[in-house]
Amino acid sequence: MADDTPKNPPTAFMWQFVPKRWRDSRRLRPYIEDRSEPIYWSTPRLQNEIRRGDQAVLWRAKSEFGPRGIIAIGEVVKEPALSGFAHPERVHSDGDEGAESSPWKTEIALTDVRWNAGMLTVRDLADIVPTLTVLVYALGTVFRINADQFRQIERRWARPRQRDGTV
Repeated sequence: MADDTPKNPPTAFMWQFVPKRWRDSRRLRPYIEDRSEPIYWSTPRLQNEIRRGDQAVLWRAKSEFGPRGIIAIGEVVKEPALSGFAHPERVHSDGDEGAESSPWKTEIALTDVRWNAGMLTVRDLADIVPTLTVLVYALGTVFRINADQFRQIERRWARPRQRDGTV
């Protein structure tokens, strides 16, 4: 007998990063853009809530690389941990990540990265999810995203950008 019970949408979390806090920010872009391997992101809070299969969103703070906004979407493939990483060579040390670093790392497989073209900027998001925590209170590294907010982000992310940058 088929189970017709509606499934809850996966939980979503956003990791914010501030490129200027990285000791060598030139290594940051290739690290994020290399989708052949997972990234390991500091997770100083919410370790007990993040689960394998949760949706992951990567938010870039304003930097020399471009404006603030969502630059990548993916999925948590391993819950926050202190060790036992599948690709330990990709785990950055506290010195690499700077002041916001944590020994807790979450393994994330990014499925789509848009460093600038196609990213979702603050302006894009203010129209669809004005209560998104990072828009209202940008201090911190990890934020929960509720199911409705994530659906809105996903819809906007899926829309192709025009040549002039509008969606």
